Amino acid sequence: MEERSVHLVECRGDVNTSVHELGGSGPPLLVLPANGFPSRAYLPCVEFLKRNFRCLGVDLRGNGGDTPSGVGPDVLHFADDVFRVIQALHLTGAYAIGHSVGGTAALRAQAAHPECLSAIYCFEPIIFNPFIPGVQPSASGMPREF
Repeated sequence: MEERSVHLVECRGDVNTSVHELGGSGPPLLVLPANGFPSRAYLPCVEFLKRNFRCLGVDLRGNGGDTPSGVGPDVLHFADDVFRVIQALHLTGAYAIGHSVGGTAALRAQAAHPECLSAIYCFEPIIFNPFIPGVQPSASGMPREF
């Protein structure tokens, strides 16, 4: 699959998040990967999705082609990055498909900015039940020790 172009979106903490045009036409669909994966790891899925969507692969900070910074990757930064990508690229009616932390980032972006996404499909998002004794997520979204 041939990549058309890459957008660099300025995010907080001196990070430029890479957004890859992966093809397709229709409403924008953000492809948000699991931690440690570049968005282009999902190209086999994109082959089907691009039939109905303009697919945009977002490399979450610390993964893929972003600019390293002193601001560590965590769910709150990922969510803010997702919102900044939507704003910077003037995406209206955007959808998101997120795997693991990518799904959590989409959900948190939507919670903070209810107008930013039309719909989200999450596969294995990192979500903790606050009513389970001893399990408290840290700022990064990962559980703290019991």
